[in-house]
Amino acid sequence: MKRRCTIPRTCLGFYPPYNPDAIKNVDLYKGGFPARYGGRAAAVLDLTMKEGNNQKASQELSVGVLASRFLAEGPIGKGRTSYLIAARQMNTGLIFLPQNIKLWTGGTVSNLTNLWFYDLNAKINHTFSDKSQLLFSAYHNNDFFKTAEQNPSNKSITSLNWGNLTSTLRYNRALAPRLFGKVTLGYSRFNYRMSSETSTKITDDVITNSFTVRNTIQDWFVKAGLEYTPSPSYTLRVGGEQFWHRYYPGRVTVVESSHPEFDQPNASTPIYTQESAAYLENDFQAGSAFRLNLGLRMAKLAVNGKTYPSMEPRLSMALALSPRHTLKLGVSRMRQFMHQLTSNGVGIPNDIWVPATERVPPVLAQQLDAGLYWQLGGKGDWHLSLEGYRKQLLGLIDYPQGTDLVSDFKKNWQDLVITNVAGRVYGLEGMVQKKVGNLNGWLSYTYSVSRRQSFGINQGKWYPARYDRPHSLAAVLNYKITPNWSVSTNFIYQSGFPVTLPVATVVGFNGEPTPVYTDRNNGRMPNYHRLDVGATYRFTTRRNREASWNFGVYNLYGRNNPYYLEPEAIKRQVDTPAGKPLVWQYDRIQINKRAGLPILPYVSYQIKF
Repeated sequence: MKRRCTIPRTCLGFYPPYNPDAIKNVDLYKGGFPARYGGRAAAVLDLTMKEGNNQKASQELSVGVLASRFLAEGPIGKGRTSYLIAARQMNTGLIFLPQNIKLWTGGTVSNLTNLWFYDLNAKINHTFSDKSQLLFSAYHNNDFFKTAEQNPSNKSITSLNWGNLTSTLRYNRALAPRLFGKVTLGYSRFNYRMSSETSTKITDDVITNSFTVRNTIQDWFVKAGLEYTPSPSYTLRVGGEQFWHRYYPGRVTVVESSHPEFDQPNASTPIYTQESAAYLENDFQAGSAFRLNLGLRMAKLAVNGKTYPSMEPRLSMALALSPRHTLKLGVSRMRQFMHQLTSNGVGIPNDIWVPATERVPPVLAQQLDAGLYWQLGGKGDWHLSLEGYRKQLLGLIDYPQGTDLVSDFKKNWQDLVITNVAGRVYGLEGMVQKKVGNLNGWLSYTYSVSRRQSFGINQGKWYPARYDRPHSLAAVLNYKITPNWSVSTNFIYQSGFPVTLPVATVVGFNGEPTPVYTDRNNGRMPNYHRLDVGATYRFTTRRNREASWNFGVYNLYGRNNPYYLEPEAIKRQVDTPAGKPLVWQYDRIQINKRAGLPILPYVSYQIKF
C-alpha cells in the first residue's frame, strides 16, 4: 500500500500518522534500500499490521479530552480465523467549539485554528489446513484543518482536507520446506482538497472571492513474490509488481464576485499511467560478523505512449568490527514516477501530487550512506549511532517565481512547471538511546542540507529546498517511579523551513498593494520547538481488568509555532466629506503568523476488557 502523507497531525506534532495499536512491526529504511522496495526517492517505511488474536477476544478503550481510541480483536473461528479493528479520533473540535459557534453566528473571531482527524484499521486473517493464509486489510483516514477570522466587515476561512483509503488481499503459502510465496491484490485512493474564501462587506454589497484545489489519485495493483532460503546464511527473493494509476491533478475552481467570468473550473483532466517492476534480491549472512544485501530492481513507467525504463542497483552491508561495534554501508539508485508540486510563496502550503508524463520526466535519486553503531554499558543497554548520507537528485520540478496553480488556474500544470531541476541532499545524524531500565529514552540530533538548482530560478544559483531544515533535535525521557506511576517528557526542536518572502510592494491596478518577490526561499519560518510532559497511573480494577489514567500537557510553555505565514493588506480610512461613502486606502502588506496551537492539557482513561 502506498499512502500519501497526512500533514496536519504530523506537521503540528500531535499524533503519529499510523495507529500503534494496529501495528505489529515497523521497519524504516533511510538508506541501503532493499530491491523489493521502489517507486520512492526518499525513505521507505514498511508497516506490518497485527493479525488479531485467534484464541481469545479482547478489547481496549481509551477516552480522553484530546483523543479517543478503540481496539478489538479475537477469533471468528477459533484457531483458524481472527479479526482486528482499531480506530482513533481526535477530539480537539470540542476545544475550539466556542470559537466555531461565534463563526457560525456571525460573531468576531480572531485567528481560529481547528484540527481534527480520525482513522480506522481493520483486518481479517484466515489460516487454511495446509497452513497457507488469506489476509484482508483496510485502512481509512481523514484529516481536517481550518483557520478562520471574522469581524463585522470581513470574513476569511481556509480549510484543508486529506484522506486515504487503502485495502489489500494477500495470500501466503509455503510451496516447499524452504520456499515461501505470496500474492497481493490492492486498491488505494488519495484525496486532497484545499479551499479559501474571503468575504468583504462594502456598504450594502458583499464581495466574495474563493478558490478550491482538488487532487486525487487512485491505484490498483498486483504483487507477487518468492522467498527461498536454502541455508540459514542465504536468502533469495524475486518478485514483480504492476500498478495502474489514475491521477487527477490540480482541479481548480475560482470564484470572484467582481469577475463573474472566473466562476468556472480549470481544464484539468485525468492522467492514466502504468508502472511495472521486477526485482532480484540476495541476502548473505555470515553469523553475526557480516551481512550483505545485493539486489537489482528493474522498473518502467508507461504514460501517453511514452516509456521511462529504470535500472536500479542496490547494495547494503553490515560489518561487525567488534562484538559491540558495527559498520554499515549502503548504495542505492531509485526512480520515482511522481512529483510533489509545492507552492513557494507565503500563505498556507499547497502541495499536490502529479505524475511523470510525456512532458515531465520522473525523479532519479542516487544515495550513498554510512553508519557506525555501538553498544555501551555492562549489558549493552546503551545504543549509540552516527550516520552520514549524501543524495543526488535529477528530474525534479518546481514553479517559476510568482507562479502557482491558483494564480494561473486556467493553465495546465504541465505548462507552468520548470522541469529537470537538480537537487542535492546531505547530512549527519547522531543518536544515543537507552532501551531498558526504569529510566529510558533517547536523544537524537540531525544536521541536514537540501538544495535545488535550475537555470529558470534564482539565475541558476543553488537555493534552499522546501525541506531544508538544518537542525533537528529530539529528546524523549521516560521514568518508572513505582510499579503504578510513570512520567515522560518529549522535547522537539527544528529549524524553520524556507519560504519566499516579499521584499517590497507596488500598487496594483485595483489600488491594492502587490508583493514583489526576488530570490526563491529567501526567508524562513520561525524555528519550531515544543515541550510535552505526561504521567500515567496504571492499576487493576475490581473486576481484575487492566486500566490507567493518563495526564499531561502538550506545548507546556505555550510556544507559538505557526503552520504558515500569511500576507495581509493593511488599509486605512481616508477623510471624506460628510454624507459621502467611506473610502479606504491600502497602505502596506504585513506578514502574519498563522495556525499556532496553544497549551493543551489532556486527561484520558484507558481500560482493557
